[in-house]
Amino acid sequence: MRREGAARELVSKIQQMRKAARFAVSDRVRVDLEGGAELAAVVKEYETYIAGEVLANEITLAGGLGETHDAVQTIVLDAETVRIALTRVN
Repeated sequence: MRREGAARELVSKIQQMRKAARFAVSDRVRVDLEGGAELAAVVKEYETYIAGEVLANEITLAGGLGETHDAVQTIVLDAETVRIALTRVN
């Protein structure tokens, strides 16, 4: 149940980032995430749900987000620091 809540919160944050970056509703994105073991567990269990809700072609767990991204934000998700990076792919 806790992981489901974390997945929903992650979707909400990504949707807010999409809006702030002025992505079109139909824009597809790549989501790169940086965080710890709990984030990895949430993504593993809810990857299909997250990808469907935020129109992600790909979700990756990266050790260091070095590429250029359209939007980057650091949040606290279930007491864990998570860095989210979005890149428009269409």
